[in-house]
Amino acid sequence: MRASLMDRILKTGRRLGRPDILFWTLPWLMFLIVVGTIVQKDIGLYAAQQTYFSSFIVWFYGFPFPAGYATLGIMTLNLLCKFCFLSTWTREKIGNHLVHFSIILLMVGALLTSLTMNEGYVALKEGQSASVIRDYHDRALFISKEDQVIAVPFDVLDRGALDLPFEMKVTQTCENTAIRPRADLGNNNGVGAAAMAELVCIPTQVENEKNVAGVSYRVGGGEYIVFEGRETSDVIDGYTVTLDRAERRLPFEISLQSFRRHVYPGTNKPREYESRVVVTDGAVVWPALIAMNEPFRYGGYTFYQASTFMDDGGDAVSVLSVVKNTGWLFPYISGILLAFGLILHVAIRMRWVTL
Repeated sequence: MRASLMDRILKTGRRLGRPDILFWTLPWLMFLIVVGTIVQKDIGLYAAQQTYFSSFIVWFYGFPFPAGYATLGIMTLNLLCKFCFLSTWTREKIGNHLVHFSIILLMVGALLTSLTMNEGYVALKEGQSASVIRDYHDRALFISKEDQVIAVPFDVLDRGALDLPFEMKVTQTCENTAIRPRADLGNNNGVGAAAMAELVCIPTQVENEKNVAGVSYRVGGGEYIVFEGRETSDVIDGYTVTLDRAERRLPFEISLQSFRRHVYPGTNKPREYESRVVVTDGAVVWPALIAMNEPFRYGGYTFYQASTFMDDGGDAVSVLSVVKNTGWLFPYISGILLAFGLILHVAIRMRWVTL
C-alpha cells in the first residue's frame, strides 16, 4: 500500500514537472504582459495590475482564463516538480540545480511580495509626527467619536447592514464623483450639504489616485452625502462621518525634523529632496536621513522620499512613500544563488573545479 502511494506521488510529480507545461504557460504569460501593458493607457497602471496580474482569473469575452497569480503558480509548481522529481542528482549537476532552485525561490518571493506587500504614504511638515500611513488606492468611511474610530472599507459599504453604533443605510457609492445641485431644492430630506447638492458617479480617472470617491447614505429620516476632500463633516449622534484614504497604523512614530529641497544652479528645477526624520519606538530613538535613491528601513518598513508640495499656508510638506514588504530579501538571496550556480556550472564544465 505504501509503495503504491509512493508510486502515485512519483508519477504525479513527474507529470507536473514535464517541460511542455512551461512551454505552454510562457507564451500565455507573455500575452498577459503585452495586453496588461497596452490597456494601461485606457484603465491606468493600478487597474491593469489588479485585473491581469494581481488576480487568479481574468475574463476575455465572457470566458475565464488564468491571470498572473494562476499562471505564475502553475510555472512555479512545474519548476518545483521538475527540480524534485526529474533532476539528475549528480555532483556535476550541482551548479545547474542551484540555478533552478534560485529561480523557484525568486518566484516564491514574488508571490509572497504580491500577496503581503502594503504600500502607502505619509505627509509631514517640519516638526510634525505621524504613526499612521494612508493608502494610495483604498478608501474607507471613518465614523469617529472622541477616541473611538470605526473604519469601514469602501468596497464593502454597499453590501448590506453595517456594524455601527447607529443605523446607516448606504444608498450610493461612487469611485469617482461630481457634485451637482439638487433638482428638488427645499423639498427633500437632505441634511447639510445633501440639502443642496447630490452626488453623480462619473467615469474613473486613468490614474486611480486622482479619483474622488463619494458616498450617499441615510440615517433615520435624513439623507447625507460625504466625499473625499470635503472640509466639513456630518455629525450624527455625536459621531463624525468622513470619507478618506484608508489608514494603517505603524508600530512606531516617525517625525520630520527638517526638510531640504535642492535645485539645479541657476534654476528653480528641483534636483533632489531630503528629509531628516526621527523614529520613536518605545525607548528606541533612531535618527535617519531619507533622500532620493536613499531609502530608510526600519521594523520591516521602507521609507522613500517620494515628493513634496506647498500647503495653503506656504509651508513645505515632505511626502514619504512607505512600503512593507516581507519578501524583500528573496531577490537578493536568489540572485546570489543564481550567480554562484552559473559560475559553478561553468567551472565544472570547463574542468576548473573537480568534485
